[in-house]
Amino acid sequence: MSSKYEITRHESGGGTIIIWIRLVPDGGLAVTDYSYGPAADVFYGTGHGVESSLALEPDAVRRLHTLLADRDDPDPADKLARRLVKMFSGDTLALRKIRNLCDEHDVPYEKALWV
Repeated sequence: MSSKYEITRHESGGGTIIIWIRLVPDGGLAVTDYSYGPAADVFYGTGHGVESSLALEPDAVRRLHTLLADRDDPDPADKLARRLVKMFSGDTLALRKIRNLCDEHDVPYEKALWV
């Protein structure tokens, strides 16, 4: 079992977007989007990358996994991570789409932003 899965790594015009999912030891998941380059510079100042994340607690992981897989699973974090990678592979808007998916189904999460 891996503890980190890459959804996308996109380089364009001197900028890079990397999005990955990391398994958390307690059974939760963290989805992270790290962007740097010209696009991030416009919003946050030259030379600053921006990292935004979405964290799902174990209960939220189970709930989202059950919604997507249509079944209960005693240890869903790794399976949910793989499913989300498959659903959003190569998509530079993956973090936003995962957040929207959680919002649509009332799955709680915490979000954070670092510059």
